[in-house]
Amino acid sequence: MKDALIGTITGVAAVTVLAFLTPKPPPPQIIKIETGLVQDATLKTNPDPTRQKLELVLGKVEFKGERLDKVLAWFASETDANFVVDWRALGNAQIGNDFPVKVSLRHATARIALKAVLAQMGEGYERASFEVSDGVVRISTVYQLTRLMHTRAYDIRDIIDDVCIKSRRFAGSDDGITEQQAADQIIAMIQSSVDPNTWRDAGNAGTIQYFAGRLVVKQTVENHHELTEVLAGLRHK
Repeated sequence: MKDALIGTITGVAAVTVLAFLTPKPPPPQIIKIETGLVQDATLKTNPDPTRQKLELVLGKVEFKGERLDKVLAWFASETDANFVVDWRALGNAQIGNDFPVKVSLRHATARIALKAVLAQMGEGYERASFEVSDGVVRISTVYQLTRLMHTRAYDIRDIIDDVCIKSRRFAGSDDGITEQQAADQIIAMIQSSVDPNTWRDAGNAGTIQYFAGRLVVKQTVENHHELTEVLAGLRHK
């Protein structure tokens, strides 16, 4: 089976998706897993106010060695968002408040610009990153942020159905791919596009499994947000 379609998910680098994925109107249903029980939790239709602030398009972002603390203060001022910085965790990763920032961007969102700034600092689990939760933008290391992973289940039965139907049409017979094969392809695409270094296959704590029409995913708050964007993008291909 050929993977042929290159799609761009909002705010995410271009990723390879399956050519036979087609649009589907309903938004993904998210089921939160707590204490071993599956509880319905309807996906919020109202945008998160803090995330909206980070989608502000900045005409020019240019830093030529400015201190990290001054740069983060600038982002907070420009976006009017609340920033909380874990300087202790950053310091343990040899990322001080005086770390020199060098970035030059045009017409990028504050979220993309912030990612570009933090991507310069540290490596692996010790690199700087951020997440949006509880109305604040939290800046810390990947290690600290991944300690607070959440488990959620995403209903993808509509995507699986479309994949299987399109694969049969592509094959010109009833011998298309199976449900599990379709799920495996979707999982591989997600792991390659949503913070690849955080998954168990890369030696870290994030997990993703397919069961009875749902993806059960353990990830950070920010990566769950990116995953919902990926699924929304698949439903519009």
